[in-house]
Amino acid sequence: MKKIFNLTLMLIAMIAFSACTEDFKDWANPQSNAQGDPINKVAGVVKALQSEINYATASDKFDFIEFVAADVPEGATVKFTDVVINVEETETNIPFETLDNTLIVTKEDLNTAVRDAYHSMSDNMKELKIKVYGDVLTGGTALIAEMESNELTVKYTPKALPAEAQETEFYYVG
Repeated sequence: MKKIFNLTLMLIAMIAFSACTEDFKDWANPQSNAQGDPINKVAGVVKALQSEINYATASDKFDFIEFVAADVPEGATVKFTDVVINVEETETNIPFETLDNTLIVTKEDLNTAVRDAYHSMSDNMKELKIKVYGDVLTGGTALIAEMESNELTVKYTPKALPAEAQETEFYYVG
């Protein structure tokens, strides 16, 4: 039994240490893949449906931005991927839903995104610089370009904190 085990082990070792010949490799002519087409950038035009938004008076879910146009080939569609707030070269995403060509947000999501973007819980009015990004698709799946919109400016007044929270949640540094 030990002899059969040793012979089997030697056979496995010979198979493991034997290599295929590399006659197929021509090191002077390496294989390469053709470079893919670059992804184009397409300018999109969007408009804010409200120039001023106040958290206190806004409905829970509201139409925020409407897609107007983009220079896309016939039969292509635009799928929105990001709505961002630009603050000092930093982009913060706003969660959204899409219905036809309208982007819909909830006031809680917008409030959270504004607080994250500005690193502030103050209820002072802020001018939001907003951009919309998307993918230009053909046949619903094939990416042919990326869309970047014009920059929108929307005035937004965040949710006010209760007075007792302002006293306990903040402290002065100085």
